[in-house]
Formats: sequence, structure tokens, C-alpha cells
Amino acid sequence: MYIPRIWQALFIVLVTSQLALGDDNSLYLSPSKHGGSMLTKQKEPLNVIISATSDSSVLDKEGFLQFANATGFELDENAGKSKNNGAQSANLGDGRGEVEQDGLMRAKPALAEVVNGGNHFRFWMQTGDKAKTNAIFIAASVEKSIKQNHDIVKNGYDMGRDQLVKNATQQDRSANGKTFRTKLLKMDSSLLNDISKNNLNHNIGTDGRVAILEVKVSDDTKSGSGKSGQNYGVSVHTRLSIFKALAVGAFVGLVIFL
Repeated sequence: MYIPRIWQALFIVLVTSQLALGDDNSLYLSPSKHGGSMLTKQKEPLNVIISATSDSSVLDKEGFLQFANATGFELDENAGKSKNNGAQSANLGDGRGEVEQDGLMRAKPALAEVVNGGNHFRFWMQTGDKAKTNAIFIAASVEKSIKQNHDIVKNGYDMGRDQLVKNATQQDRSANGKTFRTKLLKMDSSLLNDISKNNLNHNIGTDGRVAILEVKVSDDTKSGSGKSGQNYGVSVHTRLSIFKALAVGAFVGLVIFL
């Protein structure tokens, strides 16, 4: 069956574009590409990533704190100020080297979590010149009580990740006049594939999966088109990725058929 060359070219453009869009570099940059690590300096896994395709309002500290608050977490203002509340550092491979966490979030109410233990996470933003994706890397875990020195519970890294993902994705979350819709893009098994429990703090094992989340935001204070202000937008990073993918596909098609 003869297929016109224009349709052949269009097919190649679409396939190539889809492959380009599937590049993880549009979601985040693996820290290992520039000498970083998916483990904190204290050997805890970065097991959740808020992708760079999320709305830009989530990819800064204030917006991310609003999102975290909506999903059931509070900022620990005292992080790093005591022996049992020490800050951690990580190298995201973005050219800044080892940097201290951008924040420590505890399950609400935070004071009860400090005393009794529970889910908590630290986060870092990938903002250096070598990898300015603005993706947010999270080290989530479930810890024991303060009397037990906040040691990690058995399987605590995977439990912390899974609880955070469930809180964020099971339904839309609202706070401060905004609604957050979170989608689990995938569970990545490549980023931590060479990590064993012997590499991790407390010798707690992990299944090696990293949850990649995408967060979209609507501003409930704005009305529009009779839809209660629903305005789940596309981030600048996503638009640039789509443009790049289409450009690559078009170039390949031209090279083959001209």
C-alpha cells in the first residue's frame, strides 16, 4: 500500500516528538549526571520528585509550602536548631554542591509528630546553573518518637514515600484559595537502582523506586468561563519541552525526506 510522503513525514514527526517528550530531562535532571547523588549526605534516599512540568507556582518555596500544607504537612521552623532536629544536606548535581535542605515538613500537627514520630520529609530545589529545572527533590520517611531519637521505622523510607504520594494524589487538595491536583507520572526504578540497605542510614532497606509527581494548580479566587475558577495551567517548562519535541521531530522528518 502506497503512503504519501507527507503522511510518512508527519508520522515520523509525531513519533520523534513523543520520544523527546518522554525524556526525563524535561521532568528533572538526575543528580548523578553532574556529580550529585540520590542520597543525602546523611545517606537517606531522595524518593519523591516534584517534576519540572508542574505549575511554576508550585516550583518555588512559598508555593511548595502551600502545596505541602494542603496535603497535610507543616513546616518545622526549628529544623537544624537542636541535636534531635538536625538539618541534612544533598547534592542535586546542579552546580551548587552540597546544600542544606530548603525545609523540613512534618505531618500535622507538627508538634505531635516531633514527640510521637510519624511521616516527615525534607526537600531541596534543583536551581543551580548546571541543572536549573526547578524540580523539587524530597527525602520522605516515617520516623520513631523523640524518645527513640527519631530513628527510622522498619521499611520507613518506602512507607514515607507511599504515604506522601497517597495524600497528594487520592483527591484534589485545597489551601489558601488554591486547589492542587497531583498526578503520579511514574515510579522510577533507575535513580536508586544501585542502592542497598547497607548504603542507607539505619540500614533500612528500600525497594529503590522514586515517585515522580506532577502538580497543577487552580486559583479558586478567580472566576472564569463559569467554571468556578478552574484553571489548571501548563508550566513554561512544559511549553518549552513541547516546542523542543516538535522542533526535533520536524527536523528529523526534513532530513529524511528532503
